[in-house]
Amino acid sequence: MDSIDIPYVKVILYLREDYLHYLLECDRLTNLQETNNDILNKNIRYYFGNFSPQEAKTVINSLTEKSAVLELALIDELVRDLAGDVGEVRPIELQVVGTQLETEKITTLLEYQEFGTKETLVDRFSSPQSSTTAGKKMNG
Repeated sequence: MDSIDIPYVKVILYLREDYLHYLLECDRLTNLQETNNDILNKNIRYYFGNFSPQEAKTVINSLTEKSAVLELALIDELVRDLAGDVGEVRPIELQVVGTQLETEKITTLLEYQEFGTKETLVDRFSSPQSSTTAGKKMNG
């Protein structure tokens, strides 16, 4: 397993607690020396919860600083939409919406508002074939 022993590569696997038992299959199927063949060990397993709005802004800024420049107003609105009534941002929603922002090349608040809502982005992510149809409607 030389491919798994790369010192500068880190993999984050985000998994619901009720699916942790699937990691045991990894232990049985391969030799994971880096985890001492104990993939459920608390020394390598970390709780990863929702982000506060400020944490979400920090994450967005750090992920986009080298690749895309997002308008600050867009980031603020996006975080407000993602936090909703709960006041926290779920990492999976941030990932899905971020992917769609990149796919749709949305970088300004105006583009985001014209496109729709965070729900529109999530729906487009879930249904890729509708994105081409909707994109044609928007552009033509």
